[in-house]
Amino acid sequence: MTQNYSLIIVDPQIDFISGSLAVNNAEEIFEPILSISNKFENIFVTQDYHPKEHISFASTHNVELFSTIELPYGKQVMWPDHCVQGTKGVEFDDSINQIKNKTIIKKGLQKDLESYSGFHLTELKESLTKKNIEKIFVCGLATDFCVKKTAMDGVKEGFQVYVLLDCSRGVAEKTVNEAIEEMKNKGITFINTTELDEHLN
Repeated sequence: MTQNYSLIIVDPQIDFISGSLAVNNAEEIFEPILSISNKFENIFVTQDYHPKEHISFASTHNVELFSTIELPYGKQVMWPDHCVQGTKGVEFDDSINQIKNKTIIKKGLQKDLESYSGFHLTELKESLTKKNIEKIFVCGLATDFCVKKTAMDGVKEGFQVYVLLDCSRGVAEKTVNEAIEEMKNKGITFINTTELDEHLN
């Protein structure tokens, strides 16, 4: 029987683990992710894949790191250069490379637009729909940014969305708590890997 659910691993990349935009305790997510990966026929891995001088980089605008500026599409946090095409930081953690049945979804390729969500200007929705996926289990880095945006867009696109808490880490406790509340208000369910089996099928 074909599975109607999929695992989406968000941005498990070197720059978010030990590089220029490292998330605290990011390395802790990989053991639980690997432990459940064999339960999924369909696994999608998003990859932040920025060109040089991306619009979200503080260095592009010569402004202070983590300040906020107004851009045509709204407020934008000014990040350190990260996940730049052709650099080590764009690569996946070794554990992710062990997962064979994965489809890579590149995002953030547009120089003048930030893309936190795995659905934003990518083929993710189309790929899920083609496989008749109804439920998505989202995890990765970071809970309060790209995981949140991917999960919330998943709801918007009509999927039943779960976030795996023990397979995700965030930038800061305050923004993680705010993100969780925001996601709960959109109907997103939070579980740990120990509860996964009861939510499959």
